Order: sequence, then structure tokens, then C-alpha cells
Amino acid sequence: MIAAGVDIGSTCCKVAVSRGTGSGEVIAASLPVAVYVNDHGSLLCGEAAVQAGVQRPSRISRNFRGGLGDPSPVVIDSAPYSAETLLSALLAECLGVVERVVGERPEQVVLTCPVTWGTFRRELFDDVPVLAGVGSCVVVSDAQMVARRWFAGQGLEGTGFVAVFDLGGGAVEAAVLRSGIGEKLPDVVGIPVGSDRVGGDAFDAALSQRFPLMDAERVRALKHQLSESEQVRLENGSSFSRGDFEDLIRPLIRSGLQVLGEAIRSAGDVQLEAVLLVGGSARIPLLFTAVQDAVNCPVELVTDAAVALGAAEFAAELATGPGAAASRHGSAEAVRNALVATGTDTALAQRPSWRSSALLIGLVAVLAVALVVLLLHNATRGDEKLADRSASRSPSSAAGIPRGPGPVSTFYVVQTGYHGQPEYLYEIAQRFLTSGDRLQEIVAFNKGRLQPDGGALTDPNKIAAGWILILPSDAKGAGVQHAPLPCCFPTQSSSATP
Repeated sequence: MIAAGVDIGSTCCKVAVSRGTGSGEVIAASLPVAVYVNDHGSLLCGEAAVQAGVQRPSRISRNFRGGLGDPSPVVIDSAPYSAETLLSALLAECLGVVERVVGERPEQVVLTCPVTWGTFRRELFDDVPVLAGVGSCVVVSDAQMVARRWFAGQGLEGTGFVAVFDLGGGAVEAAVLRSGIGEKLPDVVGIPVGSDRVGGDAFDAALSQRFPLMDAERVRALKHQLSESEQVRLENGSSFSRGDFEDLIRPLIRSGLQVLGEAIRSAGDVQLEAVLLVGGSARIPLLFTAVQDAVNCPVELVTDAAVALGAAEFAAELATGPGAAASRHGSAEAVRNALVATGTDTALAQRPSWRSSALLIGLVAVLAVALVVLLLHNATRGDEKLADRSASRSPSSAAGIPRGPGPVSTFYVVQTGYHGQPEYLYEIAQRFLTSGDRLQEIVAFNKGRLQPDGGALTDPNKIAAGWILILPSDAKGAGVQHAPLPCCFPTQSSSATP
């Protein structure tokens, strides 16, 4: 029996397999996150994509995981692709590597995703194994796999807390987790925190500014050399020291520590057993010493393949545990029940039948047509009374903003503050949508839209007072307006809130 764990990162993905013995074996430690479109429209993935992209760089796409949930498609050689399509092609390539090396397809797959992803992105990511044709696949967070493996090695069951600090190529994330009992997965305590402004790519950019004539591959090689050596001799005969490199990236390291600190503070008064460093950029010595100085517990650098290894071991347990028989016979409900019994808060990806898919698509189409008709009907009537009621509930929110023609939308005008604090997307989602995790839905509606001050939402951590945010239709609360969107914007000044 072969079980596999797949960790698709922002710049590379790793695959581990387990033969049912409870231990994982790394078989593809560094498969680049890259997809190339050839002349026939087929997708080449991994190393083959990188090699092909040397001659035709317009046909290759990298680091597209961050585009999941973005309404704008990933454009490769003028053709649009969804992030789900590209990720599914990469997942299929990962499992193809397993088959070529081991000789058979895995019976059970565990696919990991960032712990900071909310419900919106998680649901989209559940489509990836379905599109890749994976019959039995469970999606869990990468931090849970790292923590579960570490707790098992320490013999801590149901008694410990640990912080996982993941510094990858394109982002950093941190979360505090509590050990599970028995087969239960570790629980996330507090709020996971992440940022796409810190990571290996940001370190590369700092080096590129220092050496503008150095190509990207040489910059990455220099970064890796400085993690192993105190000093590196450059091609022009000069030397560049680790200390010089650390001076360049010190501000980025401080930003990463803020992410870790926010995650730990959100967990409340807990005693950490350790902070676990994971990710391709976690081996930078300055990061290790900086985290040591910032926390009052041991700091451990875990293997770069810890996520995939933990996922493979968990997949082997699922394949031989209470959900194994149901999985082999395609009973999704039985597998879900088995996962709930073990305390596994995961999403099972099963390929739906064509009849159920057709029925669902038809139902959605009917509902969409009905909704459009209803919205157009409301638009012709103007719905002024509803707009007036919304404005009266929050008179300052609509001040100076003219109403425009068109269908009724649900939106909110960002205020200068809420309960004495600057407004931010997570709090807005929590206030109006009952869950801060739904901030990604707000981002999807508003990313790139022109705002009254001439700005646009590009960073989920930065919004400005006076911005008009389109919200999901189920948003409720004081200040939420149901009216035609403003047709034009008054000139006004506003400052971005962090």
C-alpha cells in the first residue's frame, strides 16, 4: 500500500511516500512550482517547465498559488488559466513522480495548504485534487502536519503547545497549535497570521538591488552560499560577507518576527514547548538567532520536507484506519464520518458523478437567472427607500458619495476607525460576515478596483478610509449598504490603515 503526502509551496513542492510502515520517504524534494504551455496547449510542470521556459519565458508561470481566489486569471502567453487548473496539473505531476519512482499510484493522498487560508480559499483548493483525478485525497494545513510530527517525536500527547513559523519563498506564516489526543490532529489556537511581503523572494530582491547586474539564478545561489559560509568570493574578485547580507535583510526579518509575535499573542496565555522553523528560507542563520532572542522557549529548525513527511505518515494512517475501506469503495460520507471520529478537520476531495454535477450546474444556472431578473427589477424601481434606510443607519458612511444607476449591490464605506482602532479587512469580515476568514471574499470582489482616492486594493493588509468595499450579499450590520454602487468618486484624501 502506497500513501503520499504533497506539499505545494509558493516556489517549490515536495512529495513524500509511506509504504504503510508509519515512516515517510522523500522521493521528490524539490519540484519547482512552474507550469509551461507548449505549442499543443499541453501543460508541462516542474523541472520540464523550467527547462522549456528558458527559450520561451512568456509561456511559463511560477508562484501562481497566491492567485487562488483572485478573480483575475493567470495569463500565460496571452491565454487565461485559473490557479486551480495550474495547481491540479502540478499535483498530477507530483503523483506521476510517485508512480515513476515507486511503480504504482498512491491509494491515499494528503494534500497540504497554508494554515492562514480561510474557508473561501480552502473550498477552492478542494477542487484541485478533483481536477487532478485523485480518487481519495484529504486536505489539511501544513502547520498541522509539522506540529503533529513533532509532538509524536517528543511523546507529547494532548499536553503541549508549539508555534510553527514557516518562511517560504513567497510568504511567511505563523500559528500556535495544541497537541491532539490519540489520532486527533493538533488544533490551531488563536489566529494564524501571514504576510506575502517576507520570504525568499524578498531576500532575493534585496540582493538584486545590491548587485543589479547579477541574474536571478546567481542571486539565489549567493543567498544559499551565505547560509553556509561566512564569506563568498564574487566573480569580479571582491568578497561579500554574511554580515553584509544580514544588514540587507534585517528589516525583512523584523517584519517576519512581527508575524510570529502576533500569532503567539493571539493564542493567549500559553506556554510554548518550542518554536519550529520550517520552509526553504528558514535556514538563514539570522532568522534562527532573531527568533531565539524574541521567544522564551527552545527554537528548532525542522527538515525542509517536514510538511510532506508528516502528510505521508498521516495518509498511511488514513489508508489503514477507520476510513480506509470506505475510501477504497468510494463512500465519501463514510470517510468523512471516520475523519470526524479522529478529530480531523479536513475537506475530502472526491470526484463527483456526472449526473450530480449536471444537476448542480443546472440548479446554479436557474438560480443565477432568477437573481439577475430580480436585481434588474429592483434597479428599474430605483430602490431609493432601501438605500435611504442604509444611509440613515450610518449617516457618515455615505457622506458626499453620489448614488449611481445600476443594480443594487452590497457595500461598505471604510471609516477612519472602529472602537478607537483603524479598520482592517479581517475585522470587517468578522463584523459583517461573522468570520474573519471570509476576508478573502472581500479581496476577490475588490482587488484592483479604483477607489475614491485613486488607489486600489492590492495588499489585504492595507485599506484606506473612504474606500468603497463590495461585500458578499449576506453581509449584515450597521454601515452595510444595499444600493446601486456610486457612479463617480469625489476628490478626498485618506491615509492607508495597516
